[in-house]
Amino acid sequence: MKFDEITGNDALKRTLVSMVDSGRVPHAMLLYENDGCGAVALALAFLQYLNCRHRAGGEPCGECPSCRQMSKLIHPDVHFVFPVNKSAKVSDDKPTSDSFLTWWRALVLSNPYFCEEDLQEALGIEGKKGEIALGEAKSIISKMSLTAVKIKNSSDKMYVRHIGCKICDSVLTKFNQGFIFREGGGLDAV
Repeated sequence: MKFDEITGNDALKRTLVSMVDSGRVPHAMLLYENDGCGAVALALAFLQYLNCRHRAGGEPCGECPSCRQMSKLIHPDVHFVFPVNKSAKVSDDKPTSDSFLTWWRALVLSNPYFCEEDLQEALGIEGKKGEIALGEAKSIISKMSLTAVKIKNSSDKMYVRHIGCKICDSVLTKFNQGFIFREGGGLDAV
């Protein structure tokens, strides 16, 4: 989504573009909206602009791999979290946003100005209170615990979870570059 596709909020759009262009993007932001007023559309435009490799004139190019991924809502560095509940659409006993991504993407791509009722209908949770539960928080922590690690004698980076998991173990075995785990979690290069 591009900023020029969003109606209104011109001052906010200029501020978001300025943040990216100046390289001063905060580590966290909260966008608040009244139902259907465009915070999702604005956030998507901001994320596309932020990740675009060839942005110009305050707009993302719309053509680079990152822009194409954002236009389909499948960018690997963007994770979506929204209120969910049990539904006939998924068999999970404790569903998370990932369980409903297919329906969420369809809703956002068809109408990025959706209301809460539209979301509940799309997810099949009409009449239920959507929530972001503990399972969702654990999923977020797991996704965010990936860290870039430079491989010794290489310009490449790899991403590992540093909590002593099987992924880290296989990375250490595969590259055998002298990494050690600190007791209690963490990864050090030696």
